[in-house]
Amino acid sequence: MAITLRAGNFFLLGKFTATRSWHRALLLCLLLILGGTGRAFAQTYILNEDFSSASGTTPPTGWLNSAGSGPATDKWHFDNPGGRNINYPFSGSFAIFDSENYSTDGGKETATLETRFFDASVSQNTVLYFDHFFAGGKGGKGMVEVFNGFIWQFVASYSDSTANPQSEVYNISSLVRGATGAKVRFRWEGNNSHYWAIDNIRIYAPLPLDAGISALDAPSMPFKAGTQPIQIRLTNFGANTLSKTTIGWSVNNVVQTAYNWTGNLALGMSANDVKIGTYAFPAGKPVQLKVWQSKPNGLNDPNVQNDTLAVTLYSSLCGLYTIGGTNPDFQNFTEAVTALNNAGVGCGVTFRVRNGSYNEQVKLGQISGASATAPIVFESESGDSTKVALHYQETNPSNDYTLVLEGTDYITFRKLGILRSNGQSGSSAVIIRNGAHHVSFRNTQLNRVSSPGTSCDSVLTFAGNAVTGGIFLANLSTQPASRVAITGNTFTSPYSASESSIGLSYTTGALVQGNTVAPSINSGSEVTSVNVTNSSNPKINNNHLFAYGYYSTYGVIVSSTVNAEISDNTIQGGCYSSSGYSSYGIQVRGVAA
Repeated sequence: MAITLRAGNFFLLGKFTATRSWHRALLLCLLLILGGTGRAFAQTYILNEDFSSASGTTPPTGWLNSAGSGPATDKWHFDNPGGRNINYPFSGSFAIFDSENYSTDGGKETATLETRFFDASVSQNTVLYFDHFFAGGKGGKGMVEVFNGFIWQFVASYSDSTANPQSEVYNISSLVRGATGAKVRFRWEGNNSHYWAIDNIRIYAPLPLDAGISALDAPSMPFKAGTQPIQIRLTNFGANTLSKTTIGWSVNNVVQTAYNWTGNLALGMSANDVKIGTYAFPAGKPVQLKVWQSKPNGLNDPNVQNDTLAVTLYSSLCGLYTIGGTNPDFQNFTEAVTALNNAGVGCGVTFRVRNGSYNEQVKLGQISGASATAPIVFESESGDSTKVALHYQETNPSNDYTLVLEGTDYITFRKLGILRSNGQSGSSAVIIRNGAHHVSFRNTQLNRVSSPGTSCDSVLTFAGNAVTGGIFLANLSTQPASRVAITGNTFTSPYSASESSIGLSYTTGALVQGNTVAPSINSGSEVTSVNVTNSSNPKINNNHLFAYGYYSTYGVIVSSTVNAEISDNTIQGGCYSSSGYSSYGIQVRGVAA
């Protein structure tokens, strides 16, 4: 017979297999007796994994983590290398395949996370539960499959984003068929296609009575301020049919009117979009929403672990907000960025940051609603860039940055510092990637800025900044970046001995004007002030360039570039070595493609 696990979405084919072994019959009998008393008894867990014992790409004991197509390093991680902010019930270590973060080879990748073997013969009913957040798009796909000792069988697949972390429950009884050597696996397929995070994987023999809130269906961020419906997903985790329960909820710890639900849900089935009330959301303010169920079928729920859902929601931001100091709208950058990433903007937004050093690491994505008429601005409230700094100071080799702009558009940082301490050699304070555009840094204190050359990041403006460590912007050979302007900045030595203070690759019409590059004395390698490669129509003029070192030094290098205009620059340099090294003002190399 056909068994529908979730109406309209996922289907399983097969037959239920009853067992006659005395120990399974005894277990089922005990579960029925204990569940009927209404006392609090836990599920009989066959497998229960929260990944607390996992690290890096090393899975829990007995699990397998393997790469398919793509580099051998394209595996599931348990250390969240992309620094993704994922809400409750995720906590501590969890499994994530972050295609966008570390799969940049340009080819398809597949990766499989496989559980240890488990014995499904302990009960005639076997349920799979897990929490996950799937960031869909760009061809990414996630699949769940079950092994019954002979073959792998399909359970579910995902390609669309989940609005919030959500719980899934599947009755896999007909698939495992009481196998003593069963497994579950999670398979990712994509190509730099966002990510899939999974936590709290449980395989269990269900209690007769067990209901829970498995997801918030609405509102789904981003959403506008004002009155919104509160809609949840109610799931029957128990073996007995669920016919009624009471759903309570609170907002910012204020209890709201409960909702009495009635219906008919078999094991593993869910009631979606259950409207339990409405709430008037203020613009851009955090709202703590908590939803719980109680008294399923009029009895006490033996398992309270899955009764409650708690989330933080933001309506779209609009207007002026403060960060830090006394009575701010947001305590720090992390809170503000979490709101932006999840809620988006409904109009132009300005964050005024109060004086202080904020030891934080933040990543901004593509912000919903941001545009030329609804830009985003981060600026110091005092107007003094030396008194306000986003300054990440922890040693973190796998996430060695302070600020990442991951496809972020229409955003400006001005009159504040963005700094990095205790990073590896060549680490960047700011990383710009994944097609970011209309990004400006004005009158800031900056450590090294880079884009890795895996996308086209265009319409980038750097004006009036004090830069230590250089600006190095690389783009795709097939899609050069346009409208890159580096004007009126002051540069000191680059972090890496082999880098330029200003380095541009694959650009068209770039402007490098009015900058001062301070003397760069370096004993380890060549010194270059401005280096433009594989570009067209750059303008390099009215700069004051200094290049001193123990090896060859260069004021300007232009290589494989057409129609370069180099004019009205002051170039001064020198080489301290007498071992055949030289100092060059302007050097033209190669032939443009």
